[in-house]
Amino acid sequence: MPAPEDFMVEVVNHQEKVNGDVADAARIAKENAQCRVPTDRSVSADDVAIDDIRTIASYEDRYQRFLEKYPAYAAQAGAIDEIRQRDFSRLSEQNHVYVDYTGGCLYPQSLVASHSSQLLDNVLGNPHSTNPTSQLSTDLIESTRHAVLKYLNADPEEYTVVFTVNATAALKLVAECFPFSADSRLLLSADNHNSVGGIREQALRKGARVNFAPIKSPSLRAEEDTWLRLIRNIPRKA
Repeated sequence: MPAPEDFMVEVVNHQEKVNGDVADAARIAKENAQCRVPTDRSVSADDVAIDDIRTIASYEDRYQRFLEKYPAYAAQAGAIDEIRQRDFSRLSEQNHVYVDYTGGCLYPQSLVASHSSQLLDNVLGNPHSTNPTSQLSTDLIESTRHAVLKYLNADPEEYTVVFTVNATAALKLVAECFPFSADSRLLLSADNHNSVGGIREQALRKGARVNFAPIKSPSLRAEEDTWLRLIRNIPRKA
């Protein structure tokens, strides 16, 4: 996963604060660079040589450098651009850069169109019945369950799919129903969704031991060997 600074440089407009003084604007840009959280691939403040704030590289130049640095992405950039244009053109039309996918995913236009067509073309009843409209709803729900299990390569003899309102509701359900005890161990990544904290609290309340796997920069991920080491080395309670 490429670090954000490889693709996007945040430019804060200080023009109204510096009264058009380009030298002050360059100084502020350099100070901002000094405040950046350091990573293995971060750019030091000394590398920010701005004689004129208008010389900051254009978006196209930065994007080209990004493609050169990550050829694997460049190989599929065309397909990604096509999906964006077809299903998420509103991003470009409204000048949005959406990065909050941990909070909520954007719905593609094709999904809205297909779902609207399904609702308009069919009569869907309560799935807990056997009349034709209810049977259609049941069939759709079960086929969706099957598709999810197939996507996750999960054996339907061992797993089932439970639909919830959202991720927070799903995590709450797991936290409240999992049989944590004094013999339990819960291992989490150091950085996680807020709702995962609810699982931690439920585990601690029932006497379980909770440990955290540190994340590494710049990937902001916990490496697999770290997970395995922690799983092996956390002793069980007597």
